[in-house]
Amino acid sequence: MKQIIFIVLALATLLSCGKEEPSLYTELKDIHELSLAEVRVEKTFIIDDPDIHFRDIGARSGIFVDMVDWVKKKASVGKRIGIYSFGTYFSAYINLDELSPEDVILNKKDKTCTLTLPAIHIKEWGRDFEVKTEHERVSVYRSSLTPQEKARAKDEASRILSEEMEKNGRFRQELMNSAQDKARSYFSSLLSNWGYQSHIQFREE
Repeated sequence: MKQIIFIVLALATLLSCGKEEPSLYTELKDIHELSLAEVRVEKTFIIDDPDIHFRDIGARSGIFVDMVDWVKKKASVGKRIGIYSFGTYFSAYINLDELSPEDVILNKKDKTCTLTLPAIHIKEWGRDFEVKTEHERVSVYRSSLTPQEKARAKDEASRILSEEMEKNGRFRQELMNSAQDKARSYFSSLLSNWGYQSHIQFREE
């Protein structure tokens, strides 16, 4: 009976030894994409439909001013001004799928880890669905600005904002610095749980 128990215990020990613990590299890779810093940027845009003047109708109608034509044009064009705003959200992140084994250097004797993280990327990940009306004025001859008109103007304003942020070195650097600080804090804590002191650096984008 004792012999049977011993054999069972020995077999259990062998099986447990055969199970390889997940490596630090594997744990890091399993994080995949990690968002480190986010910021909301507000963009204001204006819709301004110019008024049509009586003299403009006269110039287009020839010598004799067509009053009926002017009234029609006035009623269909008129003056519409709208000032609107919305928020766009930007995120600084790293993709741990880009990590390679050479980026994780362990010194088991000194219990230190030199970790070279992938480059930090910045992306636009969302924007407010609703447009906030800051000011709106519509002449008596015009209908209100439609949601479709606001949406088209918002899309154009968003495109312009994306271009502005792409060229805004100060904005990008501040977001990158914030992301790097959070990454150092996060991975230092993770490596500490593994029993390592950390030296963390970043690849260039």
